[in-house]
Amino acid sequence: IFILIPKNLKWIMVRWRKSLWGRNLFISNMKNNLLNQPFDFLNWDGTRIIPKHVVIETVFGCNASCVMCVINHPTPRKKRVMSRELFLKIVDSLQSHKDNIEMFDFIGLGEPLLDPFLTERIRYVKGKGFRNLAISTNADILDKKRQKELLDTGIETIIFSIDGVNKETHENIRK
Repeated sequence: IFILIPKNLKWIMVRWRKSLWGRNLFISNMKNNLLNQPFDFLNWDGTRIIPKHVVIETVFGCNASCVMCVINHPTPRKKRVMSRELFLKIVDSLQSHKDNIEMFDFIGLGEPLLDPFLTERIRYVKGKGFRNLAISTNADILDKKRQKELLDTGIETIIFSIDGVNKETHENIRK
């Protein structure tokens, strides 16, 4: 999951979230310039980049069809939940870097509450020593039982998407 820097690398693209829409950073002449750049979202140990912020999308799919969202646009990606095996492999590969990772988000285009293993995954990540865990949800399927399960995981941040300041606007956006 960290980025190895081959000797012949001339440039790299790193994606990180600075806003709701995300942002791309192009680093040119990586080997010569990286140490001189103020990239506070990266940890550089001389041979590899270790992220400070991990974003993992365990679900590609959503229960809503918001007018501004691209999740239902044509894509070769299949709507599905990430396998347990892949999830464990990713988290386990990052564990030795947990002290350098400042945030671990279960956020992507998908609705995390559609993941039947979400609370199990959060507990696993917490148990591995990661900190500042977060999800972002539309909360449409968040019932009392799921609320308690989520809070009992020890997750630090739950972001609720609100698509309008009144009921009419919200319902026109989230169809």
